[in-house]
Amino acid sequence: MKIKQLTNKKYLLKEKARTFNGFNYKKYKENRQNNFNKLPIYWAFGEKQFQELLQKLNLQDKPEDLKKLVNIGCGGLMLKSDLPLLKNHNQTYSSDKLLFWLTHNFKFAYSAFKYEMSNHEYYYTYDITDTLQSLGLNFEDIERNAYLKLAYLRARKDYLKACNSCNY
Repeated sequence: MKIKQLTNKKYLLKEKARTFNGFNYKKYKENRQNNFNKLPIYWAFGEKQFQELLQKLNLQDKPEDLKKLVNIGCGGLMLKSDLPLLKNHNQTYSSDKLLFWLTHNFKFAYSAFKYEMSNHEYYYTYDITDTLQSLGLNFEDIERNAYLKLAYLRARKDYLKACNSCNY
């Protein structure tokens, strides 16, 4: 019985994604950025900023207080106690979830291809590699999935048509 229920839930999730057409790639990216901006991440790019950060967090430059901080890279610091918030964010916006939306919702995939083609100047290069890499895809993924293939072909056609209409 559990296998049947699990399969049914998976089917319902796929069906919901397939028919949920109000969600597009641009909204996905905006949501991801807005949620990231809400995280308690602090930035320090030098000793002065680091000391100001310690003061802001009511910490001192002592080993026991410094152990409360974690470096997340690129000058970003978080309290260790807040690290689960970042992990949750990364799980919510993981490449697996993006791939799920791309492979189960045509409008989402279409908007993703069109957005990333523009972002990677496909009109000038006619090289789709950067677009696919930004979406975590490759050519084989497009060939294996009907949603992706149709979305890619339509997005490419509409994108190039829009670019050509601007170049009289």
